[in-house]
Amino acid sequence: MRLGTSSPLRHDSPKDWAENQVKLGCGAVVFPVQSNEPEEKIIAYKEAADKAGLTIAEVGIWRNALSLDEAERKANMDYCVEQLRLADFLHARFPFHRTTRWKLSSSAAAYYTETSLISARSFL
Repeated sequence: MRLGTSSPLRHDSPKDWAENQVKLGCGAVVFPVQSNEPEEKIIAYKEAADKAGLTIAEVGIWRNALSLDEAERKANMDYCVEQLRLADFLHARFPFHRTTRWKLSSSAAAYYTETSLISARSFL
């Protein structure tokens, strides 16, 4: 089992980030870079994690892909798909962590869950 933290901690470079995680005794990390950031930055952090022997445990999505607002739902779903692509590129062990709770009726939840799954499948 590897322990980790979701905090990127204060750092000045990908190498500094990875070294700080190792100093804490972490073996697993939440990737600190998002899918909409420059590819060079993503690769630099991935290489720093690999060199330090850190397992990228997740990328984090933290968006409500089941929003009742159609525009918000679409934007969030698009973001989710891009984060899942990032997780695939990084070989993240667990691509995301959902922390949001939604208050929907059971019929609305069933509808939005099915709709979101169909949308996600079409992108993946």
